[in-house]
Amino acid sequence: YWETYAPTVNWISVQFLLIIAEILKLETQAIDSVLAFPQADLDVPVYMELPAGMTIPNDLGHGSGYYILKLKKNLYGLKNASLNWNNKLKAALENRGFVESLSDPCVFIGKKT
Repeated sequence: YWETYAPTVNWISVQFLLIIAEILKLETQAIDSVLAFPQADLDVPVYMELPAGMTIPNDLGHGSGYYILKLKKNLYGLKNASLNWNNKLKAALENRGFVESLSDPCVFIGKKT
């Protein structure tokens, strides 16, 4: 939980890959993972209070501060959310045969079969 660093892509890597794609007349496309962070698993147990305004049926009048929730998945705003998502994405790419670049940890190289 104390490790919070997650790599970010170097712009020189993006520019280089786009130049190579243009020279070789390759198709490029951008993708966006919808709700990326909540897809990643937590590496440690994380608990939070019930958010303000949320009510529990049959509450018995305790109020939102009485309840503690254990998160099952990563959540935007957690200090290690980026790292958890990066680890999930990296594992998925490596399982598909991609290899992390030595010069940029956000660039993965694979062979098209």
